[in-house]
Amino acid sequence: MRHQTGAGSGTPNRQGQQVEGSVPVGRGDVDRTIALQLLGGFALRRHGTPVTLNGPGQQLVAFVALGRTRRTGLTRALFPDSDDVHAMGRFRTTLWRVGTACPGLLVVSGPCVSLGEEVELDVARLTSWAVHVTDGFVGDVRFMTPDNWDLLPDVDEDWVSGERERLRELRFHALIEAADLLRSRGRLGAAMQACLGCVAEEPLRESGQRAAIAVHLAEGDVEAAYRRYRRFAELLRRELGVRPSGALVGLLEASGLRLDAHAHRFPSAPRAACVTPR
Repeated sequence: MRHQTGAGSGTPNRQGQQVEGSVPVGRGDVDRTIALQLLGGFALRRHGTPVTLNGPGQQLVAFVALGRTRRTGLTRALFPDSDDVHAMGRFRTTLWRVGTACPGLLVVSGPCVSLGEEVELDVARLTSWAVHVTDGFVGDVRFMTPDNWDLLPDVDEDWVSGERERLRELRFHALIEAADLLRSRGRLGAAMQACLGCVAEEPLRESGQRAAIAVHLAEGDVEAAYRRYRRFAELLRRELGVRPSGALVGLLEASGLRLDAHAHRFPSAPRAACVTPR
């Protein structure tokens, strides 16, 4: 899946003619294999070859990829300590450097800057995958693997943190849905992979642990389900001083287990307390 811009994007059409209205930044033909990664860290590849951008260049590209596209807003965000004249000059220089390093990555159209029509953006792939899972189609399994899927994890600024949390929640809930779908279809190995992705991301959130326990029970492996429950219970006790919810206990007891009600003498977690503290 490629990131799509609006109509009249300014890239060459199939006859090689320039579409009126906008201009790709940089010389040469637009590269139709530009991969932009923001999840797990910034990375850029053109024809499979890594492309290096300086700090302002990376920040400009990230701003545009996340939807901040007006040139005036980009200029102020990139160079807040410069006056308008100097900031605009620095912005033009940054735009030129990005275009020189990776032609076709950015497109200028009037007062706006956008990603080129053929840029493949991992954030867009993740969003599309989550939508497909909601529609009952798991598809691309790469997002189920435990990895660093945080948006620009090395950037500690407000303009990233809100979107980072949104994408983290989007992936987490999609993983839970994927696990339930795969388990219901008998694909228990794949379902467990989705569960492990949840647990790796948020080990204190009960929903991921509960999904993994449900897969163990679907496999008929009550012992593994009980071991996971005990490890989770101990983790909750040690980190938060609470115990698993009654719903999780009920899931295990429905399989025939009888948990010792006095085994954990600490408060039960309220339903909202399953979110990992930040």
